Amino acid sequence: MIKQLRPNMARAKNAQLFIYIVLALDVVLLISNLFQYVLIEDIKTGKFIGDDTIDANDLRQQILGIMYLVAFIASTVVYIMWFRRAYYNLGQAIHTEYSEGWAAGGWFVPIISLFYPYKIMKELYVKTNAILRQQISGYSHQVKLTTIGIWWALWIGSNIIERIGSKLEDTETIDGVLNYTLFSMFSNVLGIILAFVAVKVIKDYHDLEKKYHEVAAQQPGEIKPPEIIL
Repeated sequence: MIKQLRPNMARAKNAQLFIYIVLALDVVLLISNLFQYVLIEDIKTGKFIGDDTIDANDLRQQILGIMYLVAFIASTVVYIMWFRRAYYNLGQAIHTEYSEGWAAGGWFVPIISLFYPYKIMKELYVKTNAILRQQISGYSHQVKLTTIGIWWALWIGSNIIERIGSKLEDTETIDGVLNYTLFSMFSNVLGIILAFVAVKVIKDYHDLEKKYHEVAAQQPGEIKPPEIIL
C-alpha cells in the first residue's frame, strides 16, 4: 500500500540551486587560478611584482576558497536531504534494498561510500520507473542509467583528485605553487562538469518522482510490486 508521501519537490529545486552556486564558484576559482598562474609565471621569469599585488592575489584566493568550502558543504547537506527523502518516498510503495538512513549515512562510511549512493540512486530510478510503467496506462518510458554512471565516476574522480591535490600542495617553492595551481585548475574544470551532470541526475529523477506523487494521490491503495531487475 502506498503510504503518505512526503513533499520533495522543494528539496530537489534547492539541491539544484546550491549545485549551481558551487558551479559558479568553480568558474570564478578557475579564472582566479588562471590569474594566479600568470602571476607566478611572471615572478618565475624575473618580472618585478609588487608585494601589494601578491597580497591581493593571496587574499582573493583565500576568500574564494572559504566561499567555495561553505557552498560545497551546504550543497552536500541539501543534496543528501533530497536524496534521503526520495528514498523514503520510494519505500512507502515498494521494498527498498536499504533503510532510509543509509541514503544519508552511506555517503560517510568508509568503503561503503564508494558504492552505496550509486546503488541507491540506481534503485530510485529503476524502481520508480517500474512503478509508473505498472500504474500508468501507456507509460513506456525507459530510464537510461548512463548519466548516473557518469555522475558517480565524476564524483569518485573529483574526490581522488582532491586528495592528491592536498598532498601535492607546496607553498615553499615557485614551481610547487605553479604545479598546485595547474592541478587546482584541472580540479575546477572537473567540478564544473560534475555540477552539470549532478543537476541533470536530479532533474531526471525529479520528473519521475513528480509522476510517482501523482500516482500516489490518485491510487492510494494497494500496489502490486513490479518485477524489477537491478
